[in-house]
Amino acid sequence: MDDHTILREGLRSLLAREQDIEVIGEAANGAQLMDLLQNRLPDVVVLDYGMPYMDGLAATRKIRTLYPRLKIVILTNYDDEEIVVGLLEAGAAGYLLKDSASRELVQAIRTVHQGSSLLQPQITQKILARLNRPPAPAEGLPPNGLTDREWEVLGLVARGLDNKEIAKNLFISLRTVQNHLNNIYAKLNVRGRTEAALFAVQRGLGGQSSAPRP
Repeated sequence: MDDHTILREGLRSLLAREQDIEVIGEAANGAQLMDLLQNRLPDVVVLDYGMPYMDGLAATRKIRTLYPRLKIVILTNYDDEEIVVGLLEAGAAGYLLKDSASRELVQAIRTVHQGSSLLQPQITQKILARLNRPPAPAEGLPPNGLTDREWEVLGLVARGLDNKEIAKNLFISLRTVQNHLNNIYAKLNVRGRTEAALFAVQRGLGGQSSAPRP
């Protein structure tokens, strides 16, 4: 959603050309967005970080509280790492800059709808740079109690694999993968795949399928 009518109309026209995507509504600000969601809930919502009355961060937090299954893609001019991390921690599944190619937005919508996350390379570089800074003292981290298999699944999530790829790598069913993910989210007290992946990368799982216990 965006407060600029021309951009909203352009997005609607772009997405209307995709046979597997249906645009069911648009809103000029955060208040209109929440009213729209009460009447008809989509699978994916595209948010402008700078929309009036309720910015993208506040809207993401509220949506994730009221509609936890709804996937959120952020479309914005900002690539500041604090903003990016804040939105990912709040539950955004995709983050794109407004100068992205149209195909990137379409692919982001499809990707998050399938349960995966999507960040542009330049955004990923900022996140990795932040995570590669000297870590803060680890005192006070909650115990997680992940099993060996859950660590394997979490490591593959950190590498960007989707559920089908994880199932293929570990020779398990999609249902089993989802069960492991649900257990991981509960044990880590995170709100979804993106937060779990951030947790994993912070502990060095990005390039391997398992890791020593923290």
